[in-house]
Amino acid sequence: MYSGVFPRRRKTITYALVLFIKTRQNTPLLAAGMNGERGSRGCNPLERGFQRGCRPLWSRSGLMPRPRRRALRASEAPCGVRVYFDLEKYRKAISQFEKSEKSHNYQETSYSKYNCFYLGYCFLNLGNFKKAVEYFEQYLRFNKNDSEVLSYVGWCYMLLNKPSDALKTYLQGTKLQGNLPYWHAECARILMKLNHSAEAFEHLELAKAKAKDTNEKKLIKILEYEFEGKLVKAIESLKKVVNNLNTNTFKSRLIPKADYYVMMSRYQKEVGNTKEVLSCLQKAFEDNPNDLWVINELAMEYADQEIKLDKALKLINRALFYQPDNSIFIDTEGWILFKMGRKEEAKLEIRKSLALNPNCKDTQMHHKLIMT
Repeated sequence: MYSGVFPRRRKTITYALVLFIKTRQNTPLLAAGMNGERGSRGCNPLERGFQRGCRPLWSRSGLMPRPRRRALRASEAPCGVRVYFDLEKYRKAISQFEKSEKSHNYQETSYSKYNCFYLGYCFLNLGNFKKAVEYFEQYLRFNKNDSEVLSYVGWCYMLLNKPSDALKTYLQGTKLQGNLPYWHAECARILMKLNHSAEAFEHLELAKAKAKDTNEKKLIKILEYEFEGKLVKAIESLKKVVNNLNTNTFKSRLIPKADYYVMMSRYQKEVGNTKEVLSCLQKAFEDNPNDLWVINELAMEYADQEIKLDKALKLINRALFYQPDNSIFIDTEGWILFKMGRKEEAKLEIRKSLALNPNCKDTQMHHKLIMT
């Protein structure tokens, strides 16, 4: 768990690793770390994903409710211990889960369900959104009513710049949890992105009707200002929300204070107030210095304004240490290197980012600028 300082990856393993278990003849091999129970360290993949910066931000592509604490039922999971996953050795964990799948020739539904669940979270923790979606989609075939995994699938599609696929996912969510404003708000955002404003406002009205507490209503109103192009009003509303949070008038149930600052920075950027953009991101970083997405935003802004480039590079390397396959973070590193005059290194990173996420418009733009 985070404790105010950025965690360091363990260099040694302090207890024995369980690679495989074969309890009886003709029983499929079981991947390491698969007992279906929460360990003493609280290794719920949903929770760990949020800790490692996998939590979507509304400013990017998702108003994400806080996750429930849960684990798969024992009847759904093979026995064993999630050692590699618990130790955050995600590549090794992936290897073991994949071997587990092959060992039963993909015939054991309960094992496949469990393996796909954890494979999705392993890839998500590494920042590989394409592979995460692939396994989450497989998992949803076994458990189509898992709303949390469904929300991650939609978010990953947005990061992969596949808004149509994301829209289908969120529309599915409206049928699954029709009483939550979250799904309709996301549908509205995507429809605006696809230039279907009439449908977007219809979903926004549905979200507004389903919003129950003050926080939800404020967020929906801010989104309405954004759709109407009233960014100054959106900024003013966000400032009021942050002030209320600072005075403990109400507690944010949906997203933390740092994310409000990031949202505000995006709006400030659109109205051309670069000074306030940096101020908002620095406040977000001060509020949550361990959020990888906040780190990425701040590093990119330093690069855009061509200031503190050495610090920007250290920040993004810090994020990449935990999510080395995150195409967005890799793109940020390439852009920083370009601004530092290290053009050849920048080209390598941008190409790597494009290989992981060829549809990303920001990376495409950076590639065009760097290659000229």
